[in-house]
Amino acid sequence: MKNSNTDPDQPLENQTDSPQEAVQQAGNDRVMNQLDIESMIQRYLGDIETLRGKIKEHNSMYNDLFGNDKEYEEHMKKVKDATKLRSGVKQRIMQQPAVKELGDKLKTLRDEMKDLEDALSGYVQQYQKLTNTNQITLPNGDMMQIILVPKLQKIRTDR
Repeated sequence: MKNSNTDPDQPLENQTDSPQEAVQQAGNDRVMNQLDIESMIQRYLGDIETLRGKIKEHNSMYNDLFGNDKEYEEHMKKVKDATKLRSGVKQRIMQQPAVKELGDKLKTLRDEMKDLEDALSGYVQQYQKLTNTNQITLPNGDMMQIILVPKLQKIRTDR
């Protein structure tokens, strides 16, 4: 019976698997690990979807409790009316040339900020790959940690 000891810390003479067997076993482990991870991802996606449905159901029941209270409904109507009035005043103010110009400038600045943040994100990813580290020291001596936040997003297909 073979000893499947392929521990790199053990002397070579104590390892009984051939290099080919070790590579094949490592490949099998990666495949099993990948399958295990894919299975866990699918399970968690299912759990999240189930929980999303429960939250939606409970949120609806919760909101219905407020909707059934007369005093609450009266105040909500007043809030809606006040919101309509505020929106009308805001629209009137936004039509003034100085306000419109300032709003456009804010939009331009926000777009520029997003572009800079996107570029920085790309450079940080490249830095992490090149240096194999999750930290960077800034010129002022501050240490920054690189945090990657992977997410799953459904791919939209045109039908």
